[in-house]
Amino acid sequence: MNKLSTSLDSNHGCLDFKLENEFQQNIFGVVKTENMKEYLQKLGLETSDKAIYERLVQSVKNSRARGYHGKDDLAQHGDSDLDPVHV
Repeated sequence: MNKLSTSLDSNHGCLDFKLENEFQQNIFGVVKTENMKEYLQKLGLETSDKAIYERLVQSVKNSRARGYHGKDDLAQHGDSDLDPVHV
C-alpha cells in the first residue's frame, strides 16, 4: 500500500502503468477468493479462527449500532448473545 500511495503522490494522482496493472491483478485475486480465511490472508489480516470469529461478531455489533437490522429481525437479540465463545 505504501508503494501505491507513493506512486500516486509523485504522479499527480496517476499510477504508473505497470503498478496499475499489478494493483488490478491483486484486486482480481481478492475478488476470486472463496472463503473468509483466504480473503483475510490476501488483505494481510489475522486469520486464526478466534480472530475471524471476533471480527464477525464485531461486524454484527457495528451493523446493529447503525440500525442495519430491521425490528422484526432475529438479530434483535442483545450483544450478550454474541459473547465470545472459546474457539
